[in-house]
Amino acid sequence: MKMFTKVELVKTSLIAVLIVCMSFAANAQFELCGMVGMNFSNLRGPDKFDDNKVLLRTTAGVFANYSFNEKFSIQTELNYDGKGHWFEDFSFTGGTDNYEIYDLKHTLDYLTIPIFAKVTLGKKHQFYVEGGSYFGILLSAASNGTKSWINTENPDLSITWSFEDDVKRRYNSFDFGLLIGGGMIFPIYKFLEMFVDLRYNFGLIKVFEEEIPTWNVGPDAYNSVLGVSCGVVFNINSKSKK
Repeated sequence: MKMFTKVELVKTSLIAVLIVCMSFAANAQFELCGMVGMNFSNLRGPDKFDDNKVLLRTTAGVFANYSFNEKFSIQTELNYDGKGHWFEDFSFTGGTDNYEIYDLKHTLDYLTIPIFAKVTLGKKHQFYVEGGSYFGILLSAASNGTKSWINTENPDLSITWSFEDDVKRRYNSFDFGLLIGGGMIFPIYKFLEMFVDLRYNFGLIKVFEEEIPTWNVGPDAYNSVLGVSCGVVFNINSKSKK
């Protein structure tokens, strides 16, 4: 069976988003929304180090929601997603030298496009559950922290310095995965509503390029992100919404 390449996967996902939007926009209740929030990002998989820690990043975006009835809708988004992972302390020893890195942070910036189904319950104050998929394009990747080189025989030769490196070449250019979540919707005034969303993104594409070795994480690692966001919904077809 033929396997999809990364480029083919992205193209297929984009076509699916466009087909859904064009097929249902004419008959659906249409909402425009904006949001901002925080991502609690880490890695998962067999090659994730046990001392990996959650890295707090920001997320923001806009999205459109197409409602077919009071309960069921399809949502597409265009988001900036900050992801990454963090080591509090990483060290190794070679001969008389001890090499340590403190607060080692890998920050990844993605442009992501989720598409998912949403089921909404309730009248004035509503709650919803959602599930679907997302894909992302890596915009940048950086590694930063503090390094210490310690000579055990002559401590006076030891030095400490801060660093920030561009490590985009080490990472896969694309990300793809599943998402599940839920939230609450609160009316504000006439056409406006406010929502709070809790969502988990489960990456299915390896974070690192296989041909490039990584010295602190193995190749079989995937993005794992718990996101919390809030935003405002502008209901264009307000007359149809009770």
